[in-house]
Amino acid sequence: GLSGSWVPNVVFTCGAVPGTDKEILEDNDEILVYYGAADTSIGMAKATLADLIPEPFRRL
Repeated sequence: GLSGSWVPNVVFTCGAVPGTDKEILEDNDEILVYYGAADTSIGMAKATLADLIPEPFRRL
């Protein structure tokens, strides 16, 4: 097996980025969520901040 953190021909996706360049996001701002699919593809889903985070947590 491989040692260390280098794995050839693999992209590890585990992030979300804002759809626009803003420091503070509003409830209706779009978030882009990247994910791996069956070790063969990368997907991207779009949702608003309000869709992903329940109201009580958005106001902390």
